[in-house]
Amino acid sequence: MTSPAPDAPRDQWTDLLSRAHAPSVAVLMGGVVLYAFYVFIVATILPSIAGDLGGLALYAWVTTTFVVGSTAGSAGAPPWYRAGD
Repeated sequence: MTSPAPDAPRDQWTDLLSRAHAPSVAVLMGGVVLYAFYVFIVATILPSIAGDLGGLALYAWVTTTFVVGSTAGSAGAPPWYRAGD
């Protein structure tokens, strides 16, 4: 493994906070906040719905299915988006 030349520019994590990357970072943060909000809503409402339907024993399975499905959907969406170009 070779190290870069001493005078070569090095990328830093703080570069993500520059104005050049602000739109990308804002979209990424918005997506994370939106997903966290969805999970919060489901975690808050689902016990009440499951109790009304008599399926409280399956609560963990439904929550896990939602989280796995939404994560897989998020990971699988970019190829479908690119296919529309």
